[in-house]
Amino acid sequence: MEGSPASQSGDMAGKAFWERNWAIKKAPGRFNPRNYSHRRFRDVFDRHLGGASGETVLEVGCAQSSWLPYFHRMYGCRVVGIDYSPTGCKMARQLLEEEDVPGEIHERDLFAENTDLTGSADILFSNGFIEHFDDTVGTLDRMRELLKPGGLIITVIPNFTGWLGRIQERVNPDVYRIHIIMDLQDMIRIHKDSGFEAVEASYFGSIASEVAKYPEHASFRLRVLRKILKKITKTCWLLFRTTGWHPETQRFSPYILYAGRLAGRPEPS
Repeated sequence: MEGSPASQSGDMAGKAFWERNWAIKKAPGRFNPRNYSHRRFRDVFDRHLGGASGETVLEVGCAQSSWLPYFHRMYGCRVVGIDYSPTGCKMARQLLEEEDVPGEIHERDLFAENTDLTGSADILFSNGFIEHFDDTVGTLDRMRELLKPGGLIITVIPNFTGWLGRIQERVNPDVYRIHIIMDLQDMIRIHKDSGFEAVEASYFGSIASEVAKYPEHASFRLRVLRKILKKITKTCWLLFRTTGWHPETQRFSPYILYAGRLAGRPEPS
């Protein structure tokens, strides 16, 4: 049976899901240094993008991306994004325009022919993308084609092997089912199978209740649960900011982080 390139690659969510998701989701705001989760992301980017001025960062799955403007403003990077959701791409462009940041947003399927983007990126970034495909290694293989020799990949996925996954499975099992559940060792393995050597790999972040997706028309009980989790999150963030304690473990962390370079390729001088 013929289908779109994404469907042939094992796209578990599908374009229609993302169109609905971005149509109802509130647009993300700018980087907030008081937000604990934002600060933890900033620490990661500081380590890997600190000397990347003038380099091209390409975000795969860039719908509604608030990080592309940040990469340009903070690190001087040229920013490019690719996503197959028209609504998501429109919002990504709007965020760039609002911050007066030059950039390119391509409304395309990653698995279609994108010869003009082949070998164009110094750095690939994805946040919550590869885990939506049956063939995670094949997805990384396709992403790898967009990298220059010696290029860096930064991959972030939700950690559904801990408390967050148990919550997601109960409150919205339909969303849970469109994820490949991976732990840190799985992330290291699939990147290695795709030709990358790890620079950094870890559980990442110390609680973020907003990562869980609730049904559009949540019951009263779920709405109360969401409010309770938000209060717990804010309390924990205050504790972490005050003490500098970062309990980043498989059970506790909402994200898994991988950063690596193409195996056998020299790092840029």
